[in-house]
Amino acid sequence: TWIPACSNTFFLYDGFCYQFFIDEHVADAAEDVCKTSDSLLVSLNYPHQISFLSGLVGNSNKKTFFVGLKWDDVNDVWFRSDGSPMYYSDFMWDDDEPKNKEENRCGTLNLETDGAVIRAESCNTDHPFICQKR
Repeated sequence: TWIPACSNTFFLYDGFCYQFFIDEHVADAAEDVCKTSDSLLVSLNYPHQISFLSGLVGNSNKKTFFVGLKWDDVNDVWFRSDGSPMYYSDFMWDDDEPKNKEENRCGTLNLETDGAVIRAESCNTDHPFICQKR
C-alpha cells in the first residue's frame, strides 16, 4: 500500500498530512495560508482524528483552533472543507452548540475542557488553525 510522504512541516496520520499554525488569523486568512501549501483547513471526519489533532496541538499554549467547518444558510447545514455536510450528531459538539449561527459561522476545535469539543465561533475572530492535505 502506498503511503504519502509529508513535508517536514506536516505530520502524517491515517493517510493525511496535518500542520498546525500558532499564528492567529481570521478564518478566511487561515484558509489562504493553508492554500499556499496545497492544503485546506482540516476536515473533521472521525473521532480518532480529533484525538490525534488534540495530541498534535496539545503542547501549544493555544486552546482554540479553526477547522474546516462553516455554516451554510442556504442549505441549513454545516459543511466541512472537503464539501461534505456535518450534522449535529456527527461529532463532539460542546454543550449547547452550535449556537448563534447568525454570528458564529465557523467551526473551531477547542481543548479548554476535559477533552476536545467543537464550537461555533465568529469567522472574524483571530485563532490558530490546522491544515490538512493528502
